[in-house]
Amino acid sequence: MTERRPDNMNRWWSAAGRVTLAAAFATIPRVAFALDISGLEHARVQPPVYFAISHKRDLDTMAPLGRILFHRGRRSLTREVRFAMRSDSFEPGFLARAVAVPRWVRAFLRLVRPISVGPILRGLGIYPLTDYSMRPGETWIREYLRVEGDTSVGAILAPWMIQRLAEATRHDPDAVARLMLSDLLAWRFHDPLQPRVGPDMFAGAARRRAERRVVETAKAELEAIAGWMRRGGSLYGSPEGRLSPDGRISPITSGLHRILREAHPETRLVTIMIVYDFMTSRRKRTFVTLAPPIERVPQMTPRTLDEALRRAWLRSARFTCTQLGAAFLVRRAQTAQMGAEPFTLDECTDAIAAETHALAEQGRQIDRRLLTKRGARERVRGFLAFAARRGYIQPANRGYWLATLGDLTVDVPAWDVGYRDFPLGYAWNEYNEMTTVSEPLALPGAG
Repeated sequence: MTERRPDNMNRWWSAAGRVTLAAAFATIPRVAFALDISGLEHARVQPPVYFAISHKRDLDTMAPLGRILFHRGRRSLTREVRFAMRSDSFEPGFLARAVAVPRWVRAFLRLVRPISVGPILRGLGIYPLTDYSMRPGETWIREYLRVEGDTSVGAILAPWMIQRLAEATRHDPDAVARLMLSDLLAWRFHDPLQPRVGPDMFAGAARRRAERRVVETAKAELEAIAGWMRRGGSLYGSPEGRLSPDGRISPITSGLHRILREAHPETRLVTIMIVYDFMTSRRKRTFVTLAPPIERVPQMTPRTLDEALRRAWLRSARFTCTQLGAAFLVRRAQTAQMGAEPFTLDECTDAIAAETHALAEQGRQIDRRLLTKRGARERVRGFLAFAARRGYIQPANRGYWLATLGDLTVDVPAWDVGYRDFPLGYAWNEYNEMTTVSEPLALPGAG
């Protein structure tokens, strides 16, 4: 009896921690975004289940998690559903990278940088998942120091990486090359080491060793997750593996298929699609839709599963004023080149309301506030205020606007997201991808 007590205590603390985490996840996202979630009845499907969430923005995995676990039941809340999370989240430095604070309190980040939350995450049932190709530069360096020990920067880093660090810190490249690798963990190198890079940041043999290590690590992590699912456990994760830089769904990673190939043969997959109404001067809103389960996914070919997953995401995506408004402005800008007149608030509202009703008749998921004249007008007014602030429209005559879009390209690195700096292009890409599927998805009680 005495020998079992520590294990029971560990389980108790793990369950308590998971409940606390779920409660936080159910609360924190609502500070910035109102949450509208539908299809929760699909969260109660019998295990084993892979909950596959789309991953366009930073808060995606957090936003619906608490609601889903609470709705699924006590057993899932405390232990049955586990999670996959980027492996760099388990390293020292993650809190300094993830916590968003104003520049004037950046000293706080320096204090939390040495802290590793890895043991806590593992205790809560969260698995690390390594990206084969792109990780923060700091993560590659910490791994090298842990496995191979300290050495000079010039001996192992690629010249382009040394040059980048030198420019970011206003040092001479030769001076940076003379540093020891451990010196790069100093605070002045924190920011330039946060962007995601590949193993090519190393030179020669060091690069080849880094490539072998990351492949071996990723395989071991995937095997641990597959073992959990093979035993009948459920998993909550993002099959894309990374955020969407331009608004389109990112390719499905091979890790999903490695996991499901070893999973219990009756494993089901429940897709979770997230769409944000973010182009507004009013409070932003998150729309989450759980779709009916895809049955016996381990028996599907990778290509068939990828197509079914992407189709389920897009068919359950919610059209909001952000996507519909972006489409309206792009069309008006295109016709303006042929001499079209400026538009009014009423014209924009009528056009968006008409398309919303047409989509609803097709069985597509829409923001139902757009179905009433008053609701549509309020949403469109907030959208146009945002567009005017960002320079996408300009006042013409009294009460009239002219669309002046410019370039719709979303120009951000593959590891970043473009909705902050390029919101219109991002929303336009979302709209185009959402309209590539025409068949409705049956979701009782959704809308």
